[in-house]
Amino acid sequence: MSKWIILAFGAMLFNGTSLVLQNSVDSAYTNHFLAATFLLSALVCWSFVLVQQKKLRLADLAIGAGAGVISYIVNFSLMRNLAIWKATPALAKSVSLVFPITFGASMMIVTLISAFVFREKLTPRGILAIIVGIASVVVLKLS
Repeated sequence: MSKWIILAFGAMLFNGTSLVLQNSVDSAYTNHFLAATFLLSALVCWSFVLVQQKKLRLADLAIGAGAGVISYIVNFSLMRNLAIWKATPALAKSVSLVFPITFGASMMIVTLISAFVFREKLTPRGILAIIVGIASVVVLKLS
């Protein structure tokens, strides 16, 4: 079995488990759930590093921890803002636009940074993947 299939199955399994846990937790504990999810993810990643027995540089650890902290802050802020928007009648209708815009914009920003800052070449397959990703966000919004 290829490594890609194992990793894709693992991502599906962990995302599904996260969704089940998220739906079973009382809404009063959403902040705790977000922190627990990030801590569990860090433990799973750390266990993969230990199992593979690869040498981990301090710079790699710092970059990973920094990315995790920034991602937590962004997600926490997004959830807080969504709660405020839902409570505001004038903004309540636009809440459904937040996730498609957030994920679509982040996909485009990462692509532009990789192409212009890191001089990565986009292959036709990569361009197709970006188009399919953006189209999927649009389809999710329309459904």
